[in-house]
Amino acid sequence: MLAAVVMLSTVVLLQFAAGDTPTEVAAAAPGGADIVVNPGQLQGALDSANPGDRILLSPGTYAENITIRRGGQAGAPITITRAAGATPMMTGRWQVRAAYISVSRVIFDGSSHGDYPIWVTRGDGGADGSFFTLQYSEIRNAHLSGVFVGDTSPPVPLRGVSIRGCYLHDNGTTGQDHGIFIKSGSGHTIKGNLITGSSGAAILNSPNARGMIIRGNEIRQNGAGISITRDLGDEPPIVNNTVVDGNYLKDNRGLGVSLKYDGDVSTVPPGVSNTVTNNWAAGNAGGDYGTGGLLGESDYTRGATWLNNAYGDPAGGLLVAPSDAGPDGGLGSASSSEHQVVVNPGQLQAALDAANPGDQILLNPGTYTENITITHGGQAGAPITITRAAGATPVMTGRWQVRAPYISVSRLIFDGSSNGDYPIWVTRGVAGADGSYFILQYSEVRNSHLSGVFVGDTAPAIPLHGVAIRGCYIHDNGATGHDHGIYIKSGSGHTIKGNLITGSSGFGIQDYPHAKGLFVIGNEIRGNGAGILIEHDAVDEPPLVNNTLVDGNYLKGNGGMGISLMYDGDVSIVPPGISNTISNNWAAGNAGGDYGTGGLLGNSDYTRGATWVNNTYGDPAGGALVSPSDVGPDAP
Repeated sequence: MLAAVVMLSTVVLLQFAAGDTPTEVAAAAPGGADIVVNPGQLQGALDSANPGDRILLSPGTYAENITIRRGGQAGAPITITRAAGATPMMTGRWQVRAAYISVSRVIFDGSSHGDYPIWVTRGDGGADGSFFTLQYSEIRNAHLSGVFVGDTSPPVPLRGVSIRGCYLHDNGTTGQDHGIFIKSGSGHTIKGNLITGSSGAAILNSPNARGMIIRGNEIRQNGAGISITRDLGDEPPIVNNTVVDGNYLKDNRGLGVSLKYDGDVSTVPPGVSNTVTNNWAAGNAGGDYGTGGLLGESDYTRGATWLNNAYGDPAGGLLVAPSDAGPDGGLGSASSSEHQVVVNPGQLQAALDAANPGDQILLNPGTYTENITITHGGQAGAPITITRAAGATPVMTGRWQVRAPYISVSRLIFDGSSNGDYPIWVTRGVAGADGSYFILQYSEVRNSHLSGVFVGDTAPAIPLHGVAIRGCYIHDNGATGHDHGIYIKSGSGHTIKGNLITGSSGFGIQDYPHAKGLFVIGNEIRGNGAGILIEHDAVDEPPLVNNTLVDGNYLKGNGGMGISLMYDGDVSIVPPGISNTISNNWAAGNAGGDYGTGGLLGNSDYTRGATWVNNTYGDPAGGALVSPSDVGPDAP
């Protein structure tokens, strides 16, 4: 849980000589200490670490087996990364048994032991490795799978594991060993990795995980590509609600993307609904998507909605270059044309009109009153980035229309008090373009007459993909019950994560009526007209809103219901094939009812159409999930 207050203080740097044992000497460092360790000292440092600490690894080979039992907390993870110089190499096995651990810029080499280099699993007293982040690291030469997440008997209910920007190669010795093996949990993300040389699948999602996002990975020359499977003898829950979006699968020995449920490729169990969109596949020996045939109706493709998948290579024949992943990934230019442009008020539209993929537009302090329409987009791995330059946070008072893909916005204030429109509308452009893969993070959106952020549209539904809104403070938006903090109209694979949403006249988040595979994770939604609504009305054209994952949110003191669902104007039934998941949330003091209007979850009014798991009537520890200091332009 995000602490009610993020404590800031002077960082303390602790350096240990070879042979010394790291000890806790900075008890007065509530903001977290920097602890520099040498080989042989890492386990001791982890055993004494506190939330917010950073453990900096000096160069060398760390042969010790590591078990992480002490976790961080939301907004204050325990971070493990290289100090300086050569990248440290881990040759022991790691078991992550506590939450909020973040690892980056490290090499894991499994050649000297027969286990997984990294296993994220259950700990003691109900703890587990939820919210583990592995980024910009290299995982290689494992005898088993490179990274193993969760377990069965019973399934470990991990949440929010993230693996991104990593180079995983030459892992596994049999077809049962994989680059990344996801066993259980919900809300995991595998994004922007380069995965090669796995003996089995590059990514195996089997048998219990729900609501996983697999996006923007390059997967080549593995035993197989991406596989979603569940065998007949596996205990519930059934792997489901996976989004496989924007990946490149090339020259794998088996199938590129495949699904199999209960050992039968001809049928799937009721309620199974995965989404496979915008991928490229070429030269996969077993078949690019299943074994061929009509996608969704042929062997190894049933159990998913298939949209806009290409048989062939992306432009340039590459999606994730070796320089984009691993310990040095993300440190260089994303594009040969990348450059920074610093602008003042009145100059932003012209800068956007001239921008190229990879460019950064830095905004000087001031009030930017111009209305903005973004028609030049970035590309995968090279977005156009718009953020503040330095000093006071710039304020946008005009309306923004995002009509091109791969735009990333951060550290800005959007104030809608002087116009009657949405401060941000992510929508269609020209010639088939749209605002897919728009990112809004660590910003403030306030005082709108309509909804604060509006994504997509209807008539027809805009097929946007992969919009992400995270770490934002969204407050005091809307003038009527039809205006919301965030309004998701259409598209697939969007993410709303870690935001604080207050004072909306309507819902904090409305998911209506077309979006599929929306992830609503870890937000605090309090003091709005209502909390989260998933809705499709009888008069709305298809597709029906579906496959939403609402996980780990806190809904407090809203005027209506905390979480609710309604399909076709009838709260007593839902259409066939509807399968949303609502899990691990807290709700208290919502005037209309915390979950629907009360009663048996999943079988009472405004709760039908979802699987409900482990939701709490009450407050999280500390009475807060996302504090104001954790979000907005000045968040850490």
